[in-house]
Amino acid sequence: MSTADAEPSTRRPDSSPPSGVRTFVLLWCSQWLVVFAAALTVLVFRLDIFAEFDSLGALIFAFLVLFAPFALLSPVAGALVDRYGHRRVLIASNIGYLVNLGALVVVLLMDVPLLWPLIVVLAIDAILKAPQLAALESAVPLLVPRGLLIRANAPRMLLTVTGVVLGPLVVALALTVVAPVGVILLECAAVVVAILVLRTLDIPVVPKSADDAARRTLGAAVLSTWSHLRSRPGLLPVLGFLAGVSCVISILEGAGPENVYAFAGETGMMIVFASGWVGMLITSIVMIVTGRPRSLSRGLFSSGAVFAVALLVAAARPNVAVMAVAAFIALGSTAVFVACVQTVLHSKVAPQHLGRAMGFKNLMVAGPHMIGSTIVVTVGAGLVTVVGRDEVRSPAVTALVGDAPGRGWAVLMMAGAAFVAVVVALVSRSRHVRRVDDLPNVTPGDQLEPTSAIPPVSADLPAATSTPARR
Repeated sequence: MSTADAEPSTRRPDSSPPSGVRTFVLLWCSQWLVVFAAALTVLVFRLDIFAEFDSLGALIFAFLVLFAPFALLSPVAGALVDRYGHRRVLIASNIGYLVNLGALVVVLLMDVPLLWPLIVVLAIDAILKAPQLAALESAVPLLVPRGLLIRANAPRMLLTVTGVVLGPLVVALALTVVAPVGVILLECAAVVVAILVLRTLDIPVVPKSADDAARRTLGAAVLSTWSHLRSRPGLLPVLGFLAGVSCVISILEGAGPENVYAFAGETGMMIVFASGWVGMLITSIVMIVTGRPRSLSRGLFSSGAVFAVALLVAAARPNVAVMAVAAFIALGSTAVFVACVQTVLHSKVAPQHLGRAMGFKNLMVAGPHMIGSTIVVTVGAGLVTVVGRDEVRSPAVTALVGDAPGRGWAVLMMAGAAFVAVVVALVSRSRHVRRVDDLPNVTPGDQLEPTSAIPPVSADLPAATSTPARR
């Protein structure tokens, strides 16, 4: 039993554990190292499953193995976090990454055909990512006071995007000095550093509710959190909103580069891509400094609407300058949107359910992301044939998106923008989502009254201890 179980708390409702923000920063940086290292593996070997497989069956199997595990296992991984604790799950997942990378080193030294061993390694990475992100994201309100949550969540999109942006540069520089196996060994060193940092951190323990203490099955635990989300009006529509935007972001990731490359080549594509990343970076920094938006519901609606309009403008005409500005605005708005979704969950979901809630959130990101990728491969490729690869055949389509190579991809982007606009319009009609800020806050500090004993733990309004986890 922790000290906090026996002694009254003197923390203010908006306070955090001692050195909580510092612990959060160290935790975030250590896990960024792991995510970045995992992202480099694909870049080192330039794996492209669409180029490697001629068989549709093999392609579908590889696609599912690489992307489905994270989506499908995220809610169960969240249940493991709620059951065993954040620090323990993070250390276990990081050690798993290290062992997995070590196995890849052995495969490289054995000089055997690499394709399928590499796919297995990446599939295991996807499995390990589910508990890692659920633990990392659900630990935030245990370390950061409620008033700083939007600032803590501001850089969330940068956690994975920096691997895509900086990864090629890091890999290119590393490969000029060492062989691919050397790059993998450097990844192993990064994960070791993350594990060593984790071992020094104290993450508060969340007392289990009576139901969770009874050690129900993981499936029952997942269902109980689904019921908890349903009992808090507005949370499920927010997750549905996230799913719709995530699907279109995936379409943008596939169709956007193809669109620009078709009429502006690699240079134009890099300009637009870099502009989008800079927009996301600057927006994240502004949120960290200012702590805005103050209203989570308005932040959700406005960022979703801005994303739709920017995507519509980007698709309308084949112009690099216009598309670069639109990419800056669109990806900047996604940073606001994701930060608002994370903050809604952190402040409105009981701490005992947060691991599973973040697992559901990751399912709502990864599942629609797979759907969007499938749409790009099937519908997008089909539109190129119908619209015309080098010139647009239809005057109506020309009036809509202009006459230039790659306009089929532009039509797909425009359809995605229209879809997001419809989703924003529908969700904005939800009274519960408009009033999501008014839901009672259930962050750990909100459950502790000054100079009073900790109240009994319940399934809906739990309290988190302020005592670090025992090692």
